[in-house]
Amino acid sequence: MNAISLAVLYVFFSLIIGEFHPFSKAEMYNSFPDNAQAICLTNTKQQYIAIANYFNYRSDDLTHNYHSLRQNKKVIADSSTEIGARLWHQLSAYRNISPLNDTLQIVLVDFFIAGDSINFKKTFLYEGLD
Repeated sequence: MNAISLAVLYVFFSLIIGEFHPFSKAEMYNSFPDNAQAICLTNTKQQYIAIANYFNYRSDDLTHNYHSLRQNKKVIADSSTEIGARLWHQLSAYRNISPLNDTLQIVLVDFFIAGDSINFKKTFLYEGLD
């Protein structure tokens, strides 16, 4: 069987099966969002702090956990302080500096397109010092 026949078979079966790459209906695969969110650590002066300076934890895992908590039906979507407290609890288990020498804040940064520019909005989620 030649390469063209294999390609045609692949497309045919992908269309029949559906919901698999590259024929997914999932938004993350078939569209470009107009916003993005990230969870960051700041100090009380609103200066960004590298998570790795205080915790053995990756920042993308923290953002993923934030979105997982928002989708969890047990957590009220508008209760940002409850989500922030849960994220702080998760981070505290991976602390590599004890005690912390600064008060840290968990902040949600929402990047969005407005007109022809990219803007951002910060939302305070939690402040912690153990």
